Amino acid sequence: MTRLNNSKAGKSSFTGNITASSNISASGTIQSTGNITTAGTLTAEQITSTDDMLVTDDLEVRGNISSSSTSTISIGGQTKVR
Repeated sequence: MTRLNNSKAGKSSFTGNITASSNISASGTIQSTGNITTAGTLTAEQITSTDDMLVTDDLEVRGNISSSSTSTISIGGQTKVR
């Protein structure tokens, strides 16, 4: 692994793999140009997707589901428009 340090900006860049045996935390934004994968649970205050979101297991919503007036909702292969 190679570490490139920019002490003026307070930033470090790494090329190669980073492995942690405990928690990784950040007080700012974590950015990636690739995939972020977990075998555990991802917990977040809010998840925002600027493109499609695919859920390959159950999706449980405990609040309201809302959409724009131009959205189409399909449940069980049947399209519902309100």
